[in-house]
Amino acid sequence: MFVPHSPDMVYDVERHSDRCVCGCSALATCHDYNSVNCGYCESCAKKRTDFVTDITGVISVGEENSFEYAILATIENIRQNIFKERFYYMVDNYFGQHQNDSEFTEPYDDASFIAKVYREKNSMMQTFISSIVLHNENKFSKSNKINRILSYYKSELEATIEKDEDILEKWTSKAGGYSYKKAK
Repeated sequence: MFVPHSPDMVYDVERHSDRCVCGCSALATCHDYNSVNCGYCESCAKKRTDFVTDITGVISVGEENSFEYAILATIENIRQNIFKERFYYMVDNYFGQHQNDSEFTEPYDDASFIAKVYREKNSMMQTFISSIVLHNENKFSKSNKINRILSYYKSELEATIEKDEDILEKWTSKAGGYSYKKAK
């Protein structure tokens, strides 16, 4: 989050202006320091939120009001909130590092930045998956059903990692200036 003083929290980025990153008037910029959109006008806040939500993704957790949903919804919400916080910080940090540049650039058009975000997501997903522990239980016990649900969720996370690795390769090749060919 943008702060008008030296950063004191992990995800704080110091701002040198009360204007939006795009140069929009300070009157149109969110000044609520408790808001995730602090320092952004509505248009830039929407772009940032859309970018972060797209990168974070959504893992299917089953039908609402089902047993699967009851088990996985909280875990998925925690995953999304942790990831979003980190990606919001990465966008804020990008703008913070480029706030004195003569030309306004957005991170959403920067191939090396997007590749960096996908590398970060990949690392976070690996850590998140390793924290899901499955237990061997009697195949008819209730905890076995929970293990199957967690195993399904873990496989969905792994499928997301595979998809993201392909996306990461595309952005890395674009940032490096070479052509991308999907591995077979």
